[in-house]
Amino acid sequence: MLGVFPEHRRKGIGRALAEKAIMSLKERGMNTVEAGAVMDKPEANRLWESMGFKGVRVFSLMKSPLENIPFNIGENEDVHLRELQKGSSEDLKLLNWLSNETFSEHYNYRPDTVEETRYFLEQDPMFKEQEWLFILLQDKPVGYVGVGIDQKYNQEKNTKAGWILSIGVLKPQRLTGIGTRLMIEGMKRLKSKGMNEAMLGVDDQNPTKAIKLYEKVGFKATRKDIAYQKTLK
Repeated sequence: MLGVFPEHRRKGIGRALAEKAIMSLKERGMNTVEAGAVMDKPEANRLWESMGFKGVRVFSLMKSPLENIPFNIGENEDVHLRELQKGSSEDLKLLNWLSNETFSEHYNYRPDTVEETRYFLEQDPMFKEQEWLFILLQDKPVGYVGVGIDQKYNQEKNTKAGWILSIGVLKPQRLTGIGTRLMIEGMKRLKSKGMNEAMLGVDDQNPTKAIKLYEKVGFKATRKDIAYQKTLK
């Protein structure tokens, strides 16, 4: 993360800080550096590009109102849902496996350990309120969705927004309406908790074309961030 107070921008401070950070990473043996910038912040974009960074990915923050959750839009009805049982080691392992399996094709993928999944479910400082659902086809788990509420964010922004924390469908079951069903169920859970808006983050170049699913159920991009990379020599 790089930030400079507005009154001190355009004085070379940002570049000096970035160069110092890059030098530090190089000294630690790194061969690639990543940075990010909001797409509509041209000063930041110009800085990274002038330093040899290349844009490699675009990520969207998307939002959808929960007043009228869509239905009859192709959601799969030949499946049933089961809540993750907190404290169940088997459900913890199942969620960890499904998450790793469904995200293995994604940009910068690194599998999570079971303990990392446990930490997020039980100790994440932002999303202390979470709910997770498995979706089963012929009694076999083929996907999941997790929703959460960041109460501190809602207090600071004076809003009632919940998050689709993660969603995944195993590859053989994609494009069968299961993802649509999971999204609708996740939105319903947030609405039942008093939220009036749902939010999520997505990689625009996600190989599963997830952004099309989110648009289908009513989400619209409200912010786009560019991920930059530079190879160190």
